[in-house]
Amino acid sequence: MSPFLSSRIMQSICLAKTGWSSGISVMVISWLQARRCGARRSPAPSPTPPMWAVGTGASAQSSAAAAGTGAADLPRRGGAMEATHQPFTLIDPVDGPGRVPSYAQAVLVPRDSQLLFISGQAPQTPDGFVPDSFEDQCRLTWRNLVAVLAAADMTVGNLVRVTITLSDLRYREASARIRREFLGEHRPAIVGIVADVWINSWFLEIEAIAAA
Repeated sequence: MSPFLSSRIMQSICLAKTGWSSGISVMVISWLQARRCGARRSPAPSPTPPMWAVGTGASAQSSAAAAGTGAADLPRRGGAMEATHQPFTLIDPVDGPGRVPSYAQAVLVPRDSQLLFISGQAPQTPDGFVPDSFEDQCRLTWRNLVAVLAAADMTVGNLVRVTITLSDLRYREASARIRREFLGEHRPAIVGIVADVWINSWFLEIEAIAAA
């Protein structure tokens, strides 16, 4: 066999091998692309529910915070149990103090929440008027608190903690009753204190923390 013919045969064999190898490569690439496309079309896993939706475990009775102002003379915003607007969890452990209808033992707030720290609100109008009776002072103080919340585009449904300071223990029942008028079904953490108030004519002061 001539050297020229041998060379042509070797070239043909090499081309055949190269073509076979290329064909295999094309098949592998096509298979990988099909696998990749199939993965893209596969259904996505269900999203993990937010903390306020799943609660805090077997040892706690948790519920989403309620919306609305709770006061008859104030406009309501949202329904009684709109957890989507107040994404925090009320915690009432069954092996602890237990559930109280008017407040929560604790409130869990997500770390990405916006917090509003409200100074102590007084029973006084902008022009300095202070009502004579405790009930009038208490309602005025709550209205002042609601006004601060509204300025931050919040309602009492955003309250996570309320601290009420009374000048005398005898006002406790009236304070609790009026608090329920404004909060309705909403149950923030509550702190009650009896102490001297900043101004002698004030019978109470209310400070709070809200979250959104």
